[in-house]
Amino acid sequence: FTSDGSASTGFTKLASGKLVYYNAQGQMQYGEQKLNNNWYYFNTWSGEAARGWYTLPDGRVVYYMLDENGQGKGMLHGQQEINGLSYYLNIQSGAKETGVVYNADTKLLQYYGGKNGSLVKNATLKLAGDTISVDNSGNIALKDGENEINGQWYYYDSKTKTVKTGWYKLDNNREVYYDLTTAQMAHGEKQIDGYWYYFNVSSGAEFTSQFASLSNNRIAYYNAQGHMVYGEQEINGSWYYFNPVNGQEAISQFITLNDGRRVYYNDQGHMVKGWQTINGDTYYFNLVNGDMYTGTHYIDGTKHTFGSDGVEDTWGWPFPADGRGSFTGGQLFGVNAGGEFRLNGFHDGLDFGSVDHPGYEVHAVHKGTVTGIGYASGLDWYVLIDTGEYLTVYQEAFSSRSNIWVSVGQQVNVGDVIGGRTTAHLHLGITRQKNFNVALANSFNNNGTWINPLTLLGN
Repeated sequence: FTSDGSASTGFTKLASGKLVYYNAQGQMQYGEQKLNNNWYYFNTWSGEAARGWYTLPDGRVVYYMLDENGQGKGMLHGQQEINGLSYYLNIQSGAKETGVVYNADTKLLQYYGGKNGSLVKNATLKLAGDTISVDNSGNIALKDGENEINGQWYYYDSKTKTVKTGWYKLDNNREVYYDLTTAQMAHGEKQIDGYWYYFNVSSGAEFTSQFASLSNNRIAYYNAQGHMVYGEQEINGSWYYFNPVNGQEAISQFITLNDGRRVYYNDQGHMVKGWQTINGDTYYFNLVNGDMYTGTHYIDGTKHTFGSDGVEDTWGWPFPADGRGSFTGGQLFGVNAGGEFRLNGFHDGLDFGSVDHPGYEVHAVHKGTVTGIGYASGLDWYVLIDTGEYLTVYQEAFSSRSNIWVSVGQQVNVGDVIGGRTTAHLHLGITRQKNFNVALANSFNNNGTWINPLTLLGN
């Protein structure tokens, strides 16, 4: 506080000799602060102002022109004479630069590699096998046109006697870009004026209307203006999708678009249409806009049903080599001649005999989740698979648990092998009753609990 009891503001020299700064509310400041358009740094513990050369927490070596009373310009930028030597401090960050440096004031290249990183004058130097000459002003002598120095490319215009920055078209029609702060030719990805561009890693030529494989395995596309594209894009007659954040091309991937369409892009990145087999499942995509079908649709006059995940609701046969094959009355579902020996004469499933439907491997007739494996008298070992709408029951085919090759919780697709038949027949039952005990209690009741498998498998 001052002698009249009011809080100090601005730069203040404490009795200890420390120089600190209090804002308009009288609060001591810490860390980097921009005051009156100049940058300063205050110790994060004591608040003491940095003066002279200082290494910031992020590693920048900077210089603060500030006397013990708070007079001065704060952080310096550009070419500066300090204690009789010339240094170059980045025009944006203030960091001391060394090596080959582009001087934004003179628009020339200089070499800062002398004492403490100061400017070298009137010398011949060897840099990465290149010989460079530095004149009495510390400027590097360059030939007209392209110059490679220390692995970087620069362009010197002998007419203006300056090094180029920004966009430039070379004599061989290459459109290149020289960085505004370093004057180095850009290679690879670079953001310019809010847009991402890509430049050939060898020649520096800008990519336009072209795909690029980026270093982090992203594949992106740059339009006729050289801008990275995002979202849906039609390119050469095919539709593509690019991540709205990083431009990554969608490959072998489902995408839900902003308008609600669920579409798929194949291994070429093209949006697919019509019938498609993806990871062994069958889908159908609208022929005009690529929207994935769900629910029931008529396609070419035939009725097809698709799940909420777009997979066609297809059925198969437990012994595909024989397909439907043939059945006697006693094997069929319901009340049939030959099945009179059963209670109420009713058969709650369909029997696939080892003679009429030979084969060892039992295949899933529909995709679903294995929800139960067990043993019961009269059923032998059985497998329950929930399709979402139906519970499918495979029983009387497995003489031991070792003949069942799936496990509870496993996802199976139509046609997947679930076990090996070691008995005279497989009994296949299908019901909408998901409680197996309830369904089992109605095994001999013709009350709609059980459904004729042929009406589903046959269609």
